[in-house]
Amino acid sequence: MGIRGILRTAAERLIARFGYELKIVGSPPSGYSGFLRRMVEAGVQPRTVFDIGVGNGTPWLYEAFPQAHFVLIEPQREFEPELQEICRRIDAEYHLVGVGSKEQHLPIYRLLSSPTGSSFLPPNAENEQRWGASEKSGEIHVVPLDTYRELQGPFFVKIDTEGFELEVLRGAVKILEQTDVVLMEVAILKRQEGEPDLIEIGAFMKSNGFRLIDFPVLTQQKTGGPLLYVDVAFARSEQL
Repeated sequence: MGIRGILRTAAERLIARFGYELKIVGSPPSGYSGFLRRMVEAGVQPRTVFDIGVGNGTPWLYEAFPQAHFVLIEPQREFEPELQEICRRIDAEYHLVGVGSKEQHLPIYRLLSSPTGSSFLPPNAENEQRWGASEKSGEIHVVPLDTYRELQGPFFVKIDTEGFELEVLRGAVKILEQTDVVLMEVAILKRQEGEPDLIEIGAFMKSNGFRLIDFPVLTQQKTGGPLLYVDVAFARSEQL
């Protein structure tokens, strides 16, 4: 073993005592910024980026595509000040609606401890035990993402809808035809009643011409514990 190998082994043993491990820069999971940097280097240049489930904002997404127009979609009115502030800083528009497979009105289930964890699907018992009680609020206007299909492509789509991902995709077939990359959060440990799993979502994406390319972020229940959810990326091009 050379000097570099000896130093690496010593460093690994040292930081392992504190619950950490060494990782080669750029190796997976790469994180949001690392993943998006690789997409830009590979030639992904969307004209329009959909940020679905904005909450307090998604700065790493806005920084990755400074020349794009952003469509911010957030069903909870309490986040409107954040949406307005984002629109003052970048080329963006916002819509206080939900997105799904069809136009309708749906109640939203708000986690009292975490508004960004709210969903159009009711939380299961395990989720309420983990995050606390939820409340069912008034109905929200929900539209298909294809409502915005006249915007300029190519598109990049980011989805964070707490279990409603498959409904969003079913209402976005025309948008997906002009989309290079879809990045979405998908639960491994189900949080909502009727929530789709990664296999169901992967099958839908494959049937619409996409392939799985990366898991930029993996989130565990605790260090060394089971996965709670993953951020998964799908691309249409074979070059990505």
